[in-house]
Amino acid sequence: MRIISIALTLLVLASCDSGEPVTETPYKPTTEMINLMNWILDPAADVIWGNSGWEMTELGEQELFPETDEEWQNLVNASAMIAESGNLLMMPGRENGADGRGEDWIAYSQAIVDTGNKLLEASQAKDKQAIFDIGGQLYRVCVACHQRYAYPDEQ
Repeated sequence: MRIISIALTLLVLASCDSGEPVTETPYKPTTEMINLMNWILDPAADVIWGNSGWEMTELGEQELFPETDEEWQNLVNASAMIAESGNLLMMPGRENGADGRGEDWIAYSQAIVDTGNKLLEASQAKDKQAIFDIGGQLYRVCVACHQRYAYPDEQ
């Protein structure tokens, strides 16, 4: 009986193969690299940086962290946009993306994904100190990449 079950399983699995080659997903970037930065990644990073930390004013120290559930959700949304933006930077076919930049471009992009995911977790947990610290990590990744690619002559 066991041999019949194995034979039937193999027969079913064999019939699932259509014989056609698997094709890659037809990526089609919508924006140029500069617009991806200006319209998606930078605004999301600004949400993180504008909603974390402390500010000294004439009234004393004031927290910048969200206070309402809606404000926290904005931080969650921005964190997810950052993580996914890193994936968009690595997308095949994107102007100046993974196809032409090499391993360090992938490393910077992956660092954005990883940092965005950490921000997402911290935002969901409403962990103020982690958001502040990880926001600093995001800043360092962005600056390092910009020094390498956006402003290489200013090094």
